[in-house]
Amino acid sequence: MWTPRIPENLRKEVLDLIENNPERKYYSQRMDRNINGCPSVTKGENSKNMKEELEERLDKYCEKLGMDIAFSEDDELIKETQDNIELIKKALNLYHKDRDKATDQIGIILNKYVDDQFFVTELGRCYGMRGMAYYDELHDPTTDYEESKDHPLTLYRARISNHKLCKREDMLHRPFKKNEKICAKQRFICEGMPALYLATTSYACWLELGKPENDFYVSSFIPNNKGERLKVLNMVVTQDMINGFYNEVMDKDDLRRKEIQNKMISFFPLVIATSFKYSEGNKEEYIIPELVMRCLRRFNIDGIIYLSKNLEHDIQLHSVINVVLPIYKDQLQDEYGKITRFFKISKPELFMPQSNKYETARIGSFFNDNFHENKQQSSYEPTITIEDQEMIYGETVFCHFDNYLCELDHAYIG
Repeated sequence: MWTPRIPENLRKEVLDLIENNPERKYYSQRMDRNINGCPSVTKGENSKNMKEELEERLDKYCEKLGMDIAFSEDDELIKETQDNIELIKKALNLYHKDRDKATDQIGIILNKYVDDQFFVTELGRCYGMRGMAYYDELHDPTTDYEESKDHPLTLYRARISNHKLCKREDMLHRPFKKNEKICAKQRFICEGMPALYLATTSYACWLELGKPENDFYVSSFIPNNKGERLKVLNMVVTQDMINGFYNEVMDKDDLRRKEIQNKMISFFPLVIATSFKYSEGNKEEYIIPELVMRCLRRFNIDGIIYLSKNLEHDIQLHSVINVVLPIYKDQLQDEYGKITRFFKISKPELFMPQSNKYETARIGSFFNDNFHENKQQSSYEPTITIEDQEMIYGETVFCHFDNYLCELDHAYIG
């Protein structure tokens, strides 16, 4: 959410005035419903035990809430957050002893949120995809959300291959005949279960594949009506989203806005636990994401929308969002899941960063049209870092490549 910049001299006067008046200082702190210092993606230290370090990180989050005047008086919020943290700890402790019981702990957490449409809704309406467009009760009256509602979603999938990829089937999930090779050694996957991974931009795919210099193939996936109605768990919650979401002075009569902020705060420990990052890939970091994945069928949820661990700052938010759709054996269509019926797919295209042909695209991706071209819809210009240089996403070759892929022929498989 955009916050107006206060001139430095005025800011200092206000802070001095508050600091020298205990009553105003208390009131200011009580109004400050922010969780600064609590990033969603946390990088661990390999010298420490991952489980202990994650538990320490979660405890510090709850301690911070308890010390902030804005939250400390809300006993229900503090208890809900602490309860969720304890359930995550139990899941970690049970995982290697009894995986079903470990899954039950995460199921207890999710059960608190599945009836709220901010957390579980259709892919085409999800906050992680379309922002506030379908949340009428949260709309800014000065913003027109119709373009965001009407624009087709565009998602991307990539592969690295040293031989030419030319068939749409090359860009699907691993077929079931190879499921014996699938192990739970990556984020949001269960042993023996293939999954279709998609992202909001080709740049997000590039990051997930380790920033390959060559042999980077990408296809565009456009969901049809059934695809847009897939039920997803929205795990796109960041520090900046929570900060400023509810202002007690401006939004005091907006109970829904306060309700969502409180739920995001208590849900945030699960976001932290699924976004814990180790530079050398400690496989323990995948435990909680796997358990979340195991819970989906209990709640008739088709997939998860989640933040890339490569998120550098919240201004990148919508450019680095991933989608994972698990494929179950009873949903088979030949070797692949029925999920293929829900998307039209372009043939894989080799990414050539020096090419000029991408800039001629006349059709824009959903992300580009809504978060770059449509300045009214977005209060910021999404930026990314390429070769240590920060660039506006809409001006990068990745954005032009996204648009170019949208113009290719799309078809169903099978």
